[in-house]
Amino acid sequence: YSATRGFTLDRIDAAVVSLADRGWVDVTSRALTADGRSAREHIERSTDDSQRAVIDALDGSVDKLIDDLAPIAEAVLVARSAPADPRKRAAG
Repeated sequence: YSATRGFTLDRIDAAVVSLADRGWVDVTSRALTADGRSAREHIERSTDDSQRAVIDALDGSVDKLIDDLAPIAEAVLVARSAPADPRKRAAG
């Protein structure tokens, strides 16, 4: 995930140290700690909550919206304006 953002290894290492200082990552394994998992879940819930009004406004028409946008998404991929790998598209 981080590699798709173009971060240098030094910047990634510094981020790991910063997260370890918060108790969110084990610096040796680079794995999330229990506190790190809890913080990530809180961030994900907060993100979901911040978008709730958008989801509610779609009023069950998400599938139609996805279908309507599919030709645009395909044109973006054909033009190579975004990576084909959806995980890398999501990462920016």
